[in-house]
Amino acid sequence: MPALAQHLRISGQVVLAILVNPAGSLECIKVLSGHPLLSDSAVQAAKAWKFKPIQEQGKVLAFCGLLVFHITTGSSDHTPDPCLCAHW
Repeated sequence: MPALAQHLRISGQVVLAILVNPAGSLECIKVLSGHPLLSDSAVQAAKAWKFKPIQEQGKVLAFCGLLVFHITTGSSDHTPDPCLCAHW
């Protein structure tokens, strides 16, 4: 998280739309919502991830999805619903 966001105690949710190629790497990423000071941290985190390839009938496929980041500068009592945090 950027130092300015920590200093200002900005927290919130960032939603990213992603396209993952058959190798499990991000092909495309777009910020759908979220504070501009938090969005870059979410994008950088997502770019560092490797995704498990999806297979259908033995063929490895690309896929689209949503990533939801809950970013806070302190402790949080937020308990995310895993069904709402990633949709493939």
